[in-house]
Amino acid sequence: MNNFILPSSWHIDNKQTEDIVLTKKNIGKNYLWLTNGSLRRQNTKILLTNLGKNNKFVLRGVRKTLLDKLLSKQGGEFIISGTEAIIYLQNYSATKTVKELSRRGKRNSDIKEISRNISAYQNKIYQLLELKRQEWQVELTHLFLTHFNSPLRTFILEKNDKILGLITISPFCKNCWQIEQMMRSPNANVGVMEALISFIINKLQTEGNTILSLGEVPFHFSGNKISLKNRLYSLTGRYIRFAYDSVGLYNFKNKFRPEWYPLFLYGYPRLSYGTMYKMMKASGIEKLIIKRAVSFI
Repeated sequence: MNNFILPSSWHIDNKQTEDIVLTKKNIGKNYLWLTNGSLRRQNTKILLTNLGKNNKFVLRGVRKTLLDKLLSKQGGEFIISGTEAIIYLQNYSATKTVKELSRRGKRNSDIKEISRNISAYQNKIYQLLELKRQEWQVELTHLFLTHFNSPLRTFILEKNDKILGLITISPFCKNCWQIEQMMRSPNANVGVMEALISFIINKLQTEGNTILSLGEVPFHFSGNKISLKNRLYSLTGRYIRFAYDSVGLYNFKNKFRPEWYPLFLYGYPRLSYGTMYKMMKASGIEKLIIKRAVSFI
């Protein structure tokens, strides 16, 4: 069992001067969605103290350790929102399937980290972002970090002077990294993302890191003893599969044989259906569903 304290996509930035920096989104009825946060160092007391300063708030991507501490300290409501794929790097070795896909994906291409030279790749990154916007038709926000600045690290797979795959990672505890953005060009060949992730895993292993989180698979979880609210949330995931294929995302990440852990959506003092809907609207998920639904008509 892991003991990670920060929510998914929250990160450590030891160069910032403040102990904690929170990003907030007002979603009505005095509720704040704490969309992201960075801590100068991992400190549970500072995190809980600053969360407690908000009278009404919601958090997504909450890991079990933090959920238990929040419920113990102040109560609140929660549902299981998805599962997180964790790779323990010290014990990891790629399967034959991942090795073969990686071999095909990196054929005649160049994989590298560009964290210290982002400016030289701005135009190519912009071109990839434009392709993804055209593909998705909607820009999702507040769900993960979308910038390329330190302490994030950026990796690309490049072929014929075009970026076919891009992944950014952020630190969330000592020697622990989590995937933020994961973008694949519509023109990319099979195996590009497997090759990129395999490259990142090998690099992190060489550096002595211990954890890589492949991130959350929303709406994907198991268990019989879940609330009615949680069951309805799960049904939502099934009905919007035409717009967001969580099963496909799970199958992709499961190729790397990760350990799976639940992630939670937490609200204080309550977590209402209205609040969850407003989070979907603020993030662009509602617009994505409508766009994809219209495209089928």
